[in-house]
Amino acid sequence: EKANLAELARYQTGLAYYEQGKIYEARIICEDFLERYPESKLTKDVCHLLVLAYLKQRKVDEAAQAYKDYSRLDPEGARKLNINFFMGESFYEKGEYKEAIGFYQKQLAESKEAEYTEKSLARLGESHFYLNDYAKAEEAYKEYLKTYPNGPSAPHFAFRLAYIFATQNNYASALKLYKMIEEKFPKLEYIDNVIYNIGWCYSRSGESGEALAYFKKFIESYPENKLAPATAYEIGNIYFNNRQYSQAADYYKQVVEKYPQSEMAQAASYRLGISHLYSSKRDEALNELKVFLDNNPTSPLAVEVINSIYNIYLNQKKYREGIAT
Repeated sequence: EKANLAELARYQTGLAYYEQGKIYEARIICEDFLERYPESKLTKDVCHLLVLAYLKQRKVDEAAQAYKDYSRLDPEGARKLNINFFMGESFYEKGEYKEAIGFYQKQLAESKEAEYTEKSLARLGESHFYLNDYAKAEEAYKEYLKTYPNGPSAPHFAFRLAYIFATQNNYASALKLYKMIEEKFPKLEYIDNVIYNIGWCYSRSGESGEALAYFKKFIESYPENKLAPATAYEIGNIYFNNRQYSQAADYYKQVVEKYPQSEMAQAASYRLGISHLYSSKRDEALNELKVFLDNNPTSPLAVEVINSIYNIYLNQKKYREGIAT
């Protein structure tokens, strides 16, 4: 009886340590327990606790061995432990996705427990995605969305899947998913990226009217977003390519004035001058092109800008200024 009380006290101490987050101490007590009391009625409970402790410490090989011991003592309990999922998690959190995939696949094959089936399928898709295996990621994401259309990862995987379609130039399928996300999950943390991506897909599809609507919605709703300068510039480009030079100038000017430190500012400054030139606003064009040249004297566009300034002066019959240029 004394031995039983000693065993129980030892086990409870290890359990208390584990629950307090003192994993190392819990593990040491469990290992010591199994050496001292190999025939104890508490052995299976200690093995269970030891498996959990090893997993917490990312000791995958030790966890696998402890799990085998636990399985012999309590097969049903071992099954409910969902060891394959947690083994997969140990590798996943270390970025070792190839190893994680094997365990998630095994979990899916061997267990039908709803919670861990959903989680394993989610992790399987993400593991393939991080390995740039988009074909297998696509397969997993589609299966997840079919099985768990309202699952916790459904919006994220719809976003991932849309991204994969976009990389394949399958803009119609990407747009279908992005617009579903916009409609069903308007409070999504990254809904701003969804709005931008819808505009981007429309732009690449040649649907400039729809692209303009979504790009404008984006910069009006998220003017401080890091993509705002590029979006304003893209709107300018759409108008420019449609020969709507006055409208193009408005957005190029927005980039120059609101985002002067952005990567797009130099190109926007140049295009602002050219837009004025094509609108026959030669004085405005001259001013903007001079500003560009003053701010970017070593730009690859400098020679082209000088030629444009020269031609403006010639057109205005200001030959002396043209020669000076």
